[in-house]
Parts: sequence; structure tokens; C-alpha cells
Amino acid sequence: MTSFPNGQTDLFTLSFFTSLFSSPQSRPIGEMIRTDMHAHWLPGIDDGAKTPEESLALVHGLYKLGYRRLIATPHFYPDLYPNTPDTIRQAFDSVAPQIRHELPDLEISYAAEYYIDDAFPALVERKELLPITENKVLIEFSFFAEPPHVEDTIFRMQLKGYLPILAHVERYPYYFQQPQRLERFRDMGVTFQCNLPALAGHYGPEVKKQALRLLKNGHYSWMGTDLHNLDHLNKLKNFNIDPSVSKLLEKGSWNDIVKSSK
Repeated sequence: MTSFPNGQTDLFTLSFFTSLFSSPQSRPIGEMIRTDMHAHWLPGIDDGAKTPEESLALVHGLYKLGYRRLIATPHFYPDLYPNTPDTIRQAFDSVAPQIRHELPDLEISYAAEYYIDDAFPALVERKELLPITENKVLIEFSFFAEPPHVEDTIFRMQLKGYLPILAHVERYPYYFQQPQRLERFRDMGVTFQCNLPALAGHYGPEVKKQALRLLKNGHYSWMGTDLHNLDHLNKLKNFNIDPSVSKLLEKGSWNDIVKSSK
């Protein structure tokens, strides 16, 4: 390495060697994934965006990260967020015109993230679910224990023509030591969605370990941000993952089966 008489290192040489050993993210995360099919940017109806202004800021932030299709998925959880298709549509309609005016090449639509509880089977029977696309529906479990009779619930969804997507599967700690349960769901036709921040350690080392294992084994079909607020957005802007993980994301055809928008 070249040095100048005063002991300073040749800056060109230094930058060359630094580039060899550093591992900057190759591209913004949105340019790799393109579609965010799990996020909470509709205003005022769950624990996501509180106001239309915050909603617009989140959408613009995702757009700047390279996303070109966004699907809002507010919680559908009667005990905490008693949403209906009407409340979700109204929240979407309150911001959609301005988003489409300001970002005309961005595709936006809405669905829901359904919490599996005692009230959920009735929604299935009435066929009142809002799908991500076509017949694919995003569901989530409790973070404390597997829902009772969950296999029966999945079977009933399929009888009604729905295909379940299990949200942020890496975040359920009771599956860390039970990979056979996740294999069982995959055998039943359930597809898995990853929260991208999990790959950068946002939810802790054990969740990151589980997410990396599932990704490397090819078990994910969907990638979402699970964006809720501006703090989450700032973390996505500084998204930093191992180069080997970045390569896996680059190679994936994530969310390509999302075909239409409302």
C-alpha cells in the first residue's frame, strides 16, 4: 500500500482495499423486492399510521426505497381492531386519490391481516375475507401459543377456496424448536411470508436465526416490510444484511404472484 512522506495512506489505494472487505447493500431493499404485500399504512384503523399525513409519508418513503406496488394489510382483530371490509375500504379511499396523483406509477391496493381467533371461522364461512390477490389471504397467529384447532381452520379456509399465507412465520417462538410444525403447514399448502427487518436483526437474534434458516432453505414465498410507522421506515432506509443474504433476496421472485390491484 502506497504511503506519502507524512505517513498518510494513498486514498485511492485505501478505498480499493476498503471496497474488498466492506459489504455495503447492493441495492435499496425495495428495488430487490418491488412489491410490499404486508404493511400498515392506512390511517387511523390499527396500530399503523395514525393520520393521512403519516400514511402519505410512509408510502412516499417506500417508493423512494424502490417499491412500485404496495398492498395495505391492516389488522383484522375484533378484540383490538374491529375492522370490516367497509372500514378498510374507507381508510384506503381517504388517501388513495392523493397517492395516485403524486405517484402515478405506483400500484396500490388493500387487503387485511387476519388474526386467527374464535371469530375467524365465521368470516371464512361467510367468505368475507379480503385477499392479498385472487384467493390468497394473509393470516397471523398469537406470538404466545399456536391457535387451537389451527389445522381445522386452515382446512376450512381451503374448502372455501382460500389459500393461506402465514405472516412473519419467523416471529413465533414456539416454532423455534419445532420445525416439523412448519413443515406440516407447508405440506398442507400454507405459504410463508417473511418480515424483511427480521433478516437484519430487528426482532432480536433468535428471530433473525429462524428467518435466515427459513430463507436459506427456500421456505419463503413472500416478503413484506410489516411497516407501521416512521421509525420502521428509517430502519428500512438503513437496512443492512449479510451479502450472502442479499444475494438470496436478489435471486428470489418474491411476490410475483401478486397480479392485480383494487
